[in-house]
Amino acid sequence: MYKLQLKKKVMKIKIKSTAIIICLIPFLVCSAQNGEEKGRDFPVLKGPYLGQKPPGMTPEIFAPGIISLKERYELNSEFSPKGDEFY
Repeated sequence: MYKLQLKKKVMKIKIKSTAIIICLIPFLVCSAQNGEEKGRDFPVLKGPYLGQKPPGMTPEIFAPGIISLKERYELNSEFSPKGDEFY
């Protein structure tokens, strides 16, 4: 009796796991395709401001089309304790 109940629970878990994986596959494929920029060469980011104009007194979008993208929001960013990396 106990073995039959255990087998049923294991089977339900396997079915749920399989269903979740099947549902996630299209999402992951779409996410990977959205990350591709077709026909666009990525610029070389060198220098103190990654090749961008140094900041002035007027606020401007930083690195439009590279870091600041129209279809995405930038939030919750931070620098490393040394100040040499940006996350």
